[in-house]
Amino acid sequence: MTDLEVIYQLSEVYNRVWNMSQWWASISFMIIAISHFTSHKLNKFLVGIILILYMAFSIWLYRFSTYNVSIIFGLLQDLQNLIDSGVPLSQGAIRYLAVKEDWITPIFINIAQAGTFIATISYVIYCQLDISKKSDG
Repeated sequence: MTDLEVIYQLSEVYNRVWNMSQWWASISFMIIAISHFTSHKLNKFLVGIILILYMAFSIWLYRFSTYNVSIIFGLLQDLQNLIDSGVPLSQGAIRYLAVKEDWITPIFINIAQAGTFIATISYVIYCQLDISKKSDG
């Protein structure tokens, strides 16, 4: 493959991961909004189903994202192999290789994903406990 083909593949994988992340974040905030506005109408069985489905989907998405990140690192290795073989790369391809030295972004991504996941589950449970407390009182 040429560096342009590898860059195209990298771009496709980045777009896929970005789209999945946006979709998951939208689902997370939708669940928070539903819990906030309709918690008095949701019974514990329905809340349990929502939480189980959300957790299963989140775990699947995390695994799928991890798989895509491994593809990204494989493609970055392909770019490095091109350099090592003496093939001149475009400046854009060289910039993509700088991603391997970026260690802080994955930390922020993991914090944001874990925080959103925990906050979503916690808020759904909080809303149910708050409704139960109000109906008992």
